[in-house]
Order: sequence, then structure tokens, then C-alpha cells
Amino acid sequence: MSASEQDPTRSSAEESGRGLLEKQALESLEVTSVALGASSHRDKLTAESKSSQSLAFGGRTIGFWSGVMLLMNNLAGPTISLMPPLAQEAGWLSMVLVMLTVGVLSMACGVMLVCTMERMPDYNDSTKRIEFTDIIRFYVPGPWDSFLLIIYHSYLILTLMSYIIQSAQILDYVAMDIFGCTTGVSLGKGLLIQVHTVCGSANGDSVSPFGEMSVLPLSMILVAIVCVPFAVMNLDDNVTLQWIAIAGLTVLAALWIQFLVEQPDFPQPLPLVTTSQQGLIGTVLLNFALMSAIPSWVNEKKTEVGVKESFASALGYVIVVYTAIGVVGGMAFQPFFATDQNLFSKLNSSGLWTPRATVAVYPVLQNFTSIPVLSILIRYNLQSSGWSSCSANFLAFAFPWVLSIPFYSGQGFDRVATIGGLATSSVINFAVPALVYSRSSLSC
Repeated sequence: MSASEQDPTRSSAEESGRGLLEKQALESLEVTSVALGASSHRDKLTAESKSSQSLAFGGRTIGFWSGVMLLMNNLAGPTISLMPPLAQEAGWLSMVLVMLTVGVLSMACGVMLVCTMERMPDYNDSTKRIEFTDIIRFYVPGPWDSFLLIIYHSYLILTLMSYIIQSAQILDYVAMDIFGCTTGVSLGKGLLIQVHTVCGSANGDSVSPFGEMSVLPLSMILVAIVCVPFAVMNLDDNVTLQWIAIAGLTVLAALWIQFLVEQPDFPQPLPLVTTSQQGLIGTVLLNFALMSAIPSWVNEKKTEVGVKESFASALGYVIVVYTAIGVVGGMAFQPFFATDQNLFSKLNSSGLWTPRATVAVYPVLQNFTSIPVLSILIRYNLQSSGWSSCSANFLAFAFPWVLSIPFYSGQGFDRVATIGGLATSSVINFAVPALVYSRSSLSC
């Protein structure tokens, strides 16, 4: 006879103990299952959060040369066509010295802007970004911060509008040259809207084939179709476009120099220095517009990429190319700085196919690769400021295109370019970096 059979009390106690152990085991399994489920849910939320953040902003994937291409394309602008007459007016030595001086000033402002970012508490937090608008809010007290924020977004939107308008106008004239016609929707008085086709070259002296007519050109819709898919991407996704833009600029610059040195009047003597420096200084200051893209680039560049080295490479390239075009172009023709002619008008009037083609290719190459970047910068700064994705996308994409329509014809482009350059560019690219740097207390 077993011990349990001999002692019923002991058998009952053992069965009770086994039941208690089984109950505890089941409860433990339930707790473990709940914990695993909660952990899985947290991991899922974390992954979704990281995915959402990666969709809203780019990662730290931009290498040294890709960043240099981005900065180069941000610096290069249509003022390259003004360099030859400015060299004739101000003198070749003046051009060299002004380009170097403004280049050093731009580099100093860029370094100051990055230093102010490094002094902010969130700079070393990899989960947070610091955009241009964040720098203004952190260092500039109200109500001046609101004023500068308006200036910053106005600068980006006006610059974006000037690229949109210029691109549409160029495409319209290309269509006129190829097909003899270009099409747009005429916006009459009141609610009158009709499709209007322009043929021939009756408006050849105007900035657009439509003259003073209020119109929505189909070319502007084409610009949107090409650019918006890149604009909805992140900054690091547009690196390939920047390589294409700078490679194209290099090829065009080589073709221009070849054309210029082949002119019958080359080499014309250029003055060393003159007393007319205002046009040169103002144009170069407006051209070196670099600051608006720097914070977004810093957020997405690889950590090992040097800031000063990147600035020096980008600025060095632009200074060399623009100075070479200015000096060689100034030596290629009789003085024409007192007229309304520039490099592009000289290329167009040459009667040769290749120089004329480069005039059409350059703005398209420059603008089509810059429009997405400007839209991305607007979206980044708005979302960093707490705007919803829908609102940020509207202001970055739809709003500039809609606002460009009434400025397409007549003197609209000149007004937008003048306001964007004179009223906002100098503030954003030179005044703000110096201001926020002076308000920071630590040294780099």
C-alpha cells in the first residue's frame, strides 16, 4: 500500500498543491502573452513612427560630393548671362575681387549659420531636426521672429515663382520655334475662360508669346507635371538631379567659352578697374543665395561630411565658372554694357543653332532641378513648424503655381524677380546669419 493511500489527508494536500501550480503556470503564460503582445504593439508603433518620419523628411544619406552638387546648383542662377557686360563696365580685376570677396562673405555666413545650429539644445538629438525657421524662432525674440519667418517663406515662394514663370515662358518660345504655335487658356474679364492659340512671332519682343494677355499657358502645366513628382520626394532623393544640373552647366560653360573665343573681335581689351561698381556688386550679392538650403542639407548630410570643405568646393566652382564667362565674354564683343543685351541675347543673335539651343537648355536645366528643391525646403520648414502635411504640401506645391498665373505675362516675371531678390534675398542670406550668430553665446 502506497503512502498516499495510507494517508488520505496527505493525498488531498498534494492534489491541491498541483492545482495551485497549474493555475500559477496558466496565469504566467497569460501575462507573458500579454507582455509579448504589448511589446509587439510598441515595436509596430515605433516602426510606423520611424516610417512616417522618413516619409516626411530625408535621412542622413547625402555624401560630400552630392552635397557639393546641391550647394552648387543652389548658387548657380540666371545672373551668369549678366557677367560679360558687367566685366566690361566694372573691369576684369574688379570682377575677380568682388567674386572672391562675396564668396568669402557667403562662406562666413554659412559657417555662422551652421554654428548657431550646433549651439541649439536639439542639435545632437538624432530624432529631431533643426530647420531655418527653428533657428529664427530660437534666437530671435517676438515679434521680430514672426516678421523674419514671413520674409523667409516669402523669399522661397517668390524665388520658386520666378523659376516656374521663366520655365513656362522658355517652353512656350521653344514650342513656337519648333511647331510655330503655343497654346494656353485665356483668362478674360470676369468668368470668361476660353482656349486661345498663338501662332507666328508677332509677340517676339515680349517675354512671352502671349504678350500682355492674361493666360494660363499649357507650358506651366507641363512644368508642374515634370517637377511635382520630384518635389513630393525628400531632399536626399533629389541628389541625382543636382548632379545632372551641374554636369550640364559645365558642358554649357565649355560650349559658351568656345563660342566666345571664336568671335572675330576676340580679344577685346577690358579695363582693369572702373568707377562703376554698383551693378557688379549688387548682381553678385543676389546671385550668392546659399543660406536657405543649408539647415536642411545639414540635417541630411552624412555626419562625416565637412561643412567648410563643402562650402569651399561649391563656392570655388561657381566663382571660377562665372568669372571665366564674364571675363572671356567681355573680351569677345565690342562694349555693350550700356545696352539691354547680355550673353544670352548675343548667343541668340548669332544665328547658329548650337549657341541658340544652349540658351533654351540652360534655364530649363537650372530651373527644373531647382523647383523641386525649393518646394521641399518650403515643406520641410512648414512641417517643422507644426503644420499638417496637407497644409504644408498645399503651400509648397499648389500655392506658388496658382500665384504664378497672373504674373506670367507682361512684366510679371521682372516684378517677381526684383521683389524676391532685393527685398528678401539680402535679409535671408546675409542679415539673418549674422543676427542669429551674434545672439548665440558660445563659440564654435
